[in-house]
Amino acid sequence: MKNKGILILTFFLSLIFMFCGTATGPDDDVIDTSDSTAPSIPIGLAVDENSSIEDSIKISWKANIDDDFDKYRVYRATGADSLPLYELISETRLTYHIDAGMEYNTNYYYRISAVDKNTNESEKSVAVLGITVNINPPVIPTAFTVYAYNLPGEVPTVEVRWTANTESDLHHYSIYRHTTLQLTTDSSYFIAQTTSNSYIDTDVEVGTKYYYRITAVDKGLLASNAVNAKSDTPLPQPSLNYPANGHTTETLRPTFGWERIVNAAKYEVVVQTSLYSGEYWRGEVAQPGSGDIVEAGYPSSPALQYSTKYYWRVAVFSSDNTAANTYSDSTWYFWTPSSK
Repeated sequence: MKNKGILILTFFLSLIFMFCGTATGPDDDVIDTSDSTAPSIPIGLAVDENSSIEDSIKISWKANIDDDFDKYRVYRATGADSLPLYELISETRLTYHIDAGMEYNTNYYYRISAVDKNTNESEKSVAVLGITVNINPPVIPTAFTVYAYNLPGEVPTVEVRWTANTESDLHHYSIYRHTTLQLTTDSSYFIAQTTSNSYIDTDVEVGTKYYYRITAVDKGLLASNAVNAKSDTPLPQPSLNYPANGHTTETLRPTFGWERIVNAAKYEVVVQTSLYSGEYWRGEVAQPGSGDIVEAGYPSSPALQYSTKYYWRVAVFSSDNTAANTYSDSTWYFWTPSSK
């Protein structure tokens, strides 16, 4: 009896597994290799004029009603509606396609086809013509800065920077320069164009104040309004006066003196224990309103050591830049007294 019960149980389990193993759901994709019939050609292809602005073209069409439909193929030809010119640019199950980054003043032709689950493809639809419409110029560039430099051993420069625009149809930036604040953006003040968000002007002279403005220009040559003008001056390197180079000071708190530089915003006196490193003290000094010499006294802390050689230099700043415009001769040094 026991063996008979086991046989009956085994029989029922076999039936269950047989039916479970052969069941299929309505969502299963079964490829019928004998199907060679292409789906119907998509209809209703049109350009969405309201959404086709700037450098984008949007096309849409009616949904395909074939039972075995799988996807659409989008084809594009440039310049003429010629079948050999069409190239496949996208496959989608949506009923629209957006073509971005297109050129202005160019004709783009589109055709679409339908593909079923057995990879049969319909013929291409009738063509539609899409043309980009340049409506809006780029926005004004932001975070615009103008910083001049006259660093030892290098040519004087003015570095112009800004935050990059995000328009997809941006083509370049135009840069304008003048030596007065009355700077317009006509061609007589144009100096360069760049696709970067920075520009280094090397055609400048020490002591001359330069004003700059920039505009952003799109592929359709629409320009943004110009940024407000900003200026800076490559400053001359200051001469150091005292403590004299190679001399011994009379005190551990010497007074530093150097040439006043016109158009400087502030100075920093830097004292180091060696020519290239070992910064010991740095002090900020405001630009005096007049005079030929700027002075700064050494503070009580950190105290200088007796019988010690120290190098000193002056950094000169202009505008609101956090980096120095120029430096004095960095090889100058002084000795402190040998004892009290």
